[in-house]
Amino acid sequence: MKILLINPPIILPRNLGTPSPYIPLGLAYLAAELEKKDHDVSIQDILLKGWDKNEYFEGDFVYHGLSPKEILEIVRQEKPSVVGITVPYTIQEKGAFIAASAVKEAGQEITTILGGSHPTIRPEDCARHEDVDLVVMGEGEKTFFEIIKQMEIEGVHGAQKINGVAYEEGGKVHINPPSPLIENLDSIPFPARHLLDLEAYFEASKASSGVHGVQVKSLYSPIITSRGCPYDCIFCSIDITMGKKMRMRSPNNVVDELEEMVHRHGIRTVLFEDDNLTHNKKRILEICKQIITRGLDIEWYNPNGIRADKLDKELLSAMKRSGCKLIWVAPESGSQRVVTEIIGKHLKLESVEDTVKTAKKVGIKVGLFFVVGLPGETKAEMQKSLVFAQRMRQLGASCFTFSVATPLYGTRFYKMAMEQKLLDPTFDSNCQSPYLPSPLQKQEWTADYVQHIVEQGRRLNHPQNTKERMLCLLRNPSVVVPYIKKRLGKKSQIT
Repeated sequence: MKILLINPPIILPRNLGTPSPYIPLGLAYLAAELEKKDHDVSIQDILLKGWDKNEYFEGDFVYHGLSPKEILEIVRQEKPSVVGITVPYTIQEKGAFIAASAVKEAGQEITTILGGSHPTIRPEDCARHEDVDLVVMGEGEKTFFEIIKQMEIEGVHGAQKINGVAYEEGGKVHINPPSPLIENLDSIPFPARHLLDLEAYFEASKASSGVHGVQVKSLYSPIITSRGCPYDCIFCSIDITMGKKMRMRSPNNVVDELEEMVHRHGIRTVLFEDDNLTHNKKRILEICKQIITRGLDIEWYNPNGIRADKLDKELLSAMKRSGCKLIWVAPESGSQRVVTEIIGKHLKLESVEDTVKTAKKVGIKVGLFFVVGLPGETKAEMQKSLVFAQRMRQLGASCFTFSVATPLYGTRFYKMAMEQKLLDPTFDSNCQSPYLPSPLQKQEWTADYVQHIVEQGRRLNHPQNTKERMLCLLRNPSVVVPYIKKRLGKKSQIT
């Protein structure tokens, strides 16, 4: 069967700027599973192919990606029987619906299937759209293949019987029981990266703000070595989509994939997108050891963050030797009360300090994640986050991300905000971003105050004194001449 997989366009508030394209690893996983069964599969990244096209959509919203007409032409050329559309983020829902409508314009007989984190959390909303035939909830590799298998026998109606599927029929949305989680992650084929234009992603990263804050210098790709999260942070939805139980791939399986990435695809930069990469110390030590013994010349990062209390000198040293350049750690707040009582993270801030010190000694840069604007958080506690971040900078932390607390649909944060009527009347649960103003009300602070804290935190990424400015210029020769011209220009204006 001919199957087309689509990463849809995205519609963003104008003040969020141009998005950085990301590699849709989930689609590559689906493609690999389908190719294993001899299906004809292709991937079209609508966002990547038109990521720098900015067309006004409605009001202050901007459409990024190929136009609906261009999507229609692609579908007509591909002539698929089934089109799968990924919706990893809620903010991509409108773009996914636009893509589904373009598919149906190309042919009503084409089956449209939505999957990803957003449809998993909000299956009813997705299934109600007139141009969506089926919704996949949870992990898609096995469920999507079962859908295709049943369609070959009984058509779409046969696929409606499968667990992990939602659909609308006769004005009613039917949500089937969830599919079981995949226990043996080693059984999943490696992502079909040969169907992705890796060079195009690299070029787009150079022309934009990088990838997850990383300025990559070579062909790159994400990799996921585990799934699930046993923790219960108030703002996180990963346990809803991937479960609380940690499921981990074996070190051999992980490094076999890294070897394929390096030798087959020429990848030299790796982004470990696990949510708990170092949860099992023995496993990650073995992964680092095999990277070294197999002679894999890579540099790697963990953009989703690592718990500070899961790191020590032995592990950080092994990570450094295997190519780790920068780790992200998430204290979330400089207030222990906020971390423990509001977020529910149960992480001692002292462990963050220890990690920053040790990482500096072994030669790994450290980035820190902070979230401000949580329900019940005080102004004084937000100031504590700034003070803590400044202290970590003095200890050796090199980059900082301050984000506005966002009540993602389905999280404890969202449920609390709804129950206590904390959300501003203008709040749109389909348009959420940590870069938008805080949607909370009934707090001792305002959205403007939260934004002030965020801006103060982000300034920590800039050189703080003359010595740091000079070092920054020396490390980045391309900006030296414009800097000197700017300084000379100011001097001439004074004279």
